[in-house]
Amino acid sequence: MTIEISKVRERVRRLLDLDYSLTPNERKVLELLLLKGYPLSAKEIGSQTNTNSRSLYPALEKLEKRGLIVRVPSSGVKTYRVVHPVALLMELAKPATSAIGIAEELRGELTEIYESAQAGVQEDESDYAAATFSPSASISSVLVRLKEAQEEIWILGPEVGWMVHTGMMRSEILAKAKPPASVKVRVMVNDPGADEEKRKAIDQLRVPGVEVKYSSGFATPMLIIDREYLFLQTKRAAGATDAPLAYVRIHASELCRDLRRLCEQEWSKPQKGA
Repeated sequence: MTIEISKVRERVRRLLDLDYSLTPNERKVLELLLLKGYPLSAKEIGSQTNTNSRSLYPALEKLEKRGLIVRVPSSGVKTYRVVHPVALLMELAKPATSAIGIAEELRGELTEIYESAQAGVQEDESDYAAATFSPSASISSVLVRLKEAQEEIWILGPEVGWMVHTGMMRSEILAKAKPPASVKVRVMVNDPGADEEKRKAIDQLRVPGVEVKYSSGFATPMLIIDREYLFLQTKRAAGATDAPLAYVRIHASELCRDLRRLCEQEWSKPQKGA
């Protein structure tokens, strides 16, 4: 795809202008990071957006809290990068229906910018686990790992789960199950019973390359990628209806190996309506 940055910039500005919760400084920061694709330090962002530190840091903090940008350690320097464009565009499209059309136009181009720059980004793997309360940041992390999946994807839990609630998530998973990628995808969730909406979401995953079975063996929505990465969504405490959900990414091959063993055992059990 040949990207005309000037046209992409124009549509990005139109989209950002539709979100009235964003300040002018926040719009400038998002525009810059979207069009760059790769991480920038606060100093670089301030210089390129002509924003002083007193205005810049509150903007960065708010954007990070909303899940539109993430911090990326780079040689000891704190840098910032937008989350995956699909996750970001989903968030920006919420305030206005008209934003959806612009977001759809931008999806391919911004994703190409992001993924072209991804090769030069080394994610900090020193931490055993990373957690966020932001659905956008969590979806971004999953999308990056889905793109890199080479062997297998397990989707587990009481329902299809947060990681495939969007059309783009579902599309990415289905694309991985088809040649030339041909990644093995297995879905093991509770029988939705009479809930037609949940059943429809599960049935949309029943395509060649994706195996689906019903099981009540997993109470937490989880996703395992390539026996290396585990993504899960925590539950709210009983009665804590206003408490935010937490999304956790764990990089641990040993843990994934042990969990996969349980998955295989559960998968092999005979079941009705399989």
